[in-house]
Amino acid sequence: MKVDYTQAGTYTITGITPTQYNALRSVLQSADDRCFDVQNEDGSYYSNDDFVCMLNAEEREALAEVCKAL
Repeated sequence: MKVDYTQAGTYTITGITPTQYNALRSVLQSADDRCFDVQNEDGSYYSNDDFVCMLNAEEREALAEVCKAL
């Protein structure tokens, strides 16, 4: 697997194996389905009671978009 940063400010992943894809998809889909469902008063989304990470509103929307594409 190779990750390249483009001049346009995006990343391109090439050579990803089916196993790597399935692992990424499973983790991202689980996060999208089970975490980040309530927006805090500061506009952020927290993962859940067992804090893992925080997403701002833009990042939360991006997670949903990635999961739809996968």
